[in-house]
Amino acid sequence: CNSGGTCGVCAAGKPVPAAPGPGSVDFSSRLGVGTVNRDGTGVRTGPGAQYRLVRTLRRGETLEILDDKRDPWLRVRGNSASGRYVGYVHRGLLSW
Repeated sequence: CNSGGTCGVCAAGKPVPAAPGPGSVDFSSRLGVGTVNRDGTGVRTGPGAQYRLVRTLRRGETLEILDDKRDPWLRVRGNSASGRYVGYVHRGLLSW
């Protein structure tokens, strides 16, 4: 796409599960880094518990916070052995 890796679709040649929503996120601008507060914290495809689980995190893992406009949910990006992922985490489960 020639976006230089900012569109969120390509990460080391692997597709990234994207969270729904209008427009695209400029991954070069982030709000900060958050640390997971407890084991079993879920990253979801959308801002709510009704959305599909993308990944389950352990306490101490870190996530980039991309957007905080869907309170109390934060749009985040993380890295795993299988590549980058994007999703939503409830604000109360991160310290940032």
